[in-house]
Amino acid sequence: MEKANHSTDDFERNQELASYQVFGTEPELELDEIVKLASKLCEVPIALISFNNGNHHWFKARLGFEDKEIYLENSISSKAIQTPDEILEIYDLRADERFQDHPMLKGDRNTRFCASVPLISKNGFAIGNLIIVDTIPKTLNDNQRAILRILGRQTMHHLNLRRKRLLLEAAQLKLEEQNKLLEETAHELNDYKTALDSSAIVAITDVKGNILVVNDTFCKISGYSREELIGQNQNIVSSHYHSRAFWNNMWRTIGAGKIWRDEIRNQTKSGDYYWVETTIVPLLDENTNKPIKYISIRQDVTEQKNIQQAEFQSLLFAQEVDRDNFAEDLHEGLAQRLVAIRLSMQMLESKLKGYIPPGATSTIDFISEQLKEAIDETKNLAIELMPRSMMQDGIVSSLTNYLARIQMKYNVACSFESKFQTIETTSKNKDITLYRVIVSIIEKTILSKVIESIHLRINNEPYLTVSMEIQCIPLLGHNISKPLSSYLGFMGQLTKRIELSGGQLIIEDSDDNLTTEIRIQYD
Repeated sequence: MEKANHSTDDFERNQELASYQVFGTEPELELDEIVKLASKLCEVPIALISFNNGNHHWFKARLGFEDKEIYLENSISSKAIQTPDEILEIYDLRADERFQDHPMLKGDRNTRFCASVPLISKNGFAIGNLIIVDTIPKTLNDNQRAILRILGRQTMHHLNLRRKRLLLEAAQLKLEEQNKLLEETAHELNDYKTALDSSAIVAITDVKGNILVVNDTFCKISGYSREELIGQNQNIVSSHYHSRAFWNNMWRTIGAGKIWRDEIRNQTKSGDYYWVETTIVPLLDENTNKPIKYISIRQDVTEQKNIQQAEFQSLLFAQEVDRDNFAEDLHEGLAQRLVAIRLSMQMLESKLKGYIPPGATSTIDFISEQLKEAIDETKNLAIELMPRSMMQDGIVSSLTNYLARIQMKYNVACSFESKFQTIETTSKNKDITLYRVIVSIIEKTILSKVIESIHLRINNEPYLTVSMEIQCIPLLGHNISKPLSSYLGFMGQLTKRIELSGGQLIIEDSDDNLTTEIRIQYD
């Protein structure tokens, strides 16, 4: 419905006119029929539908007039638009000073009468005119004026329908373009999904870790069917390998909306272990910016881990062989030669007994004692380099002797509790790894703090586990608030060594930081 008060603002009117998209378009039968009807009913030879944008006047439909457009500042259309509620009716153009330079009055054109009814849009803007022209001065009767108004409204009805159609066509085109883009995006996403599904383990869980979605690769590697996994908590594939601190760190990270990455050891339905390089991405609520779901993408790195473990174990074995050879050289070579020298001195002392002064005897005794200490230190060094080669029953005797030396050397209370069911319980590599790690921790601890006591427990039922509790006294000048673990800067290397031998190393400090428990466990 038309507005009662029509706007004549040029900028807004031109914006409204532009929305009809009529300039430069081809003739349309419906509008041509309207100008023919106006010409016939109003009894005039010329009828036009005109649109003007500034001084540019373009005729969408015309009868009895050849020009498609004119450029004129002071035109009939411009005057008509200024009074949109009225029909502008000019009895004789030649007698009206306003239109002396009008193109219709030039040349052989005998234009005299003109009437124009503005074309009013639904938004109340006069966007054009329906114009009738005659070659004689005249005045319209009431019936002709009513006809002209009706034809003007009919023109606008057609233009409004036309604009709706154009808008619908544009919307349809845009929708088709968007659908095409969506189809392309969907196809691209499907390609990504196919590529991801073929190479990665994907799962979506709720904020509590309950599984909502899994892909085929997840089912294949875990051994569970999709029906067995959906609705279950993610820990259905947990191997219970990682510490509580490990999982707490993960939940803190993703709970804060941050991406978390690490390697996880999982367990299949049949009980086999597999390693996955895991990335967990929180999906956030738009309003609260808090996680509502988690998507986890995992890569199976079991083979790489096995290769790393084999390479690492091979390297360690080569190093231990070198240690073994060096220890043997020390024990069987240097130590035995020192023993021989000491025996020779003792034999020499016996033969010269009574022939040398008392002072020389004491000197020989001193040298003999020094040789004995050197022999003992050489043997101890050989044992520390490769204790197992010295021991028939493996790691238990090696640790027993090592703790005895620590207790004597540093005056540390040491206790050792062993619950091995058999003597041969572990591989040589695993025994050596355990021994090296335990010794490294104790020696590093001694350098960092004064140790009050060490209690070591080792058990192999049902799984091999080692537990070591260290009671410390802070050294003068050291911060008592610093836990022992903060001094063990090399723990990452030891942890890696234990992991590559198939185990797990966990270190926990007491609240007062005076007690530290180190656990090593194998499944």
